[in-house]
Amino acid sequence: MHAWRIALVVVVAGGLVAGCADDAPPERSASETSKPPAQAQPVVAFDDGFGIVYVMNLNGSGLEPISPTGPNPAADGVYSADATVSPDGREVVYSGKDGLTKYTLSSGATHLIRADALAGGPAYSADGKRIAFLSGRTIYVMNSDGSNARAVVSGETPDDMEFTPTGDELIYSKNGYLVQIPIAGGEPRTVLRDRFFNSDPEYSPDGSTLVFASNRGGNNGSELYAMPAKGGEITSLTKTYAVDPTFLPDGSRILYTRAVDSTKEPVNDLESSRQSQVASMNPDGTDQRPLTPPNQAAQKPSAGG
Repeated sequence: MHAWRIALVVVVAGGLVAGCADDAPPERSASETSKPPAQAQPVVAFDDGFGIVYVMNLNGSGLEPISPTGPNPAADGVYSADATVSPDGREVVYSGKDGLTKYTLSSGATHLIRADALAGGPAYSADGKRIAFLSGRTIYVMNSDGSNARAVVSGETPDDMEFTPTGDELIYSKNGYLVQIPIAGGEPRTVLRDRFFNSDPEYSPDGSTLVFASNRGGNNGSELYAMPAKGGEITSLTKTYAVDPTFLPDGSRILYTRAVDSTKEPVNDLESSRQSQVASMNPDGTDQRPLTPPNQAAQKPSAGG
C-alpha cells in the first residue's frame, strides 16, 4: 500500500521502513523506462520504500525499475509501491498516485486499470483472472483488466489480503487477527486470533500451510511463522525481523522482507535496522539467504512465472 501503511505497520510491528535517508536510490531521469529481463525463470517484483518498483530474475540478475523514477518520487508525485506479479509472470500491477497501473513485461507498456488514488495492495488470484485491492476501508475484487470491481469487505480496517489458492476466498488481517471470507459474499470466519499481532497471511500454493507475520517472538518487530491450514501447532520460521511472506508459484521457496544492519546482517530489533532486504528460504525456514543486491533497499516481494 502507500507510505502511510508502512509507517502504521512499524508501530504495530508488522511493517518496515525501507532504509535511511543516506540509502536513497540514485537519481534517475523521470522519463527513464527499461524493459525487464527475459523470462527464463520466475520474475520477482518489489518496491524500494522510496517510491520505485523494480523487477528482477529469481537468481538476482536483470534488476530494473519499471515505475516512473526521479530524485524524489514522493515529492515529484510519482510514488509507486505494492507490486504484484501475475501468475504467468507476464505483467506487474502496482499502486501509484492515480490508482493501479499494469505493466506488461514484454513491451514495457503501461496502462491504468483502476483510477482510484486510494487503491493499493493489489493481489492476483492464482488463475490470474482476478485482482483484489484495498481502497480506504474496503476490499474490492475486480477482473484482471480492471472491469467489474465490487466490494467484498466494507466498513472495517482490513489489510494485507491475499486470495486463497482456490481463488474463491480472501484471507486478510484485521486489528491483529486473521480473517477469511468468500468473495461471492458470506460471513467472514476467524482463522487466527490470539494475544499477538498477526498480519501478512499467505497460503502455500497447495493450500496446506498458512504462513504469516507475528510479534509472538518477543522482539521489537515481527517474525514469520507457519501453521497447518486447518489449524494446529504454530512453528517459527525466522528468529529475526521478517514480514511480507510470499511463495514462489511452485511452492519451493518463500520470499520475504527482512531488516538488516549496516553490515547487511539480519536483525531482530527495528532500532538496529539500516535497510530492508528481500530474502528467500525453504518453506520450513531453512536456507535463509538474501535475494536482492546488498545495497538495494527492497520490500514486499511478489513472484510469478
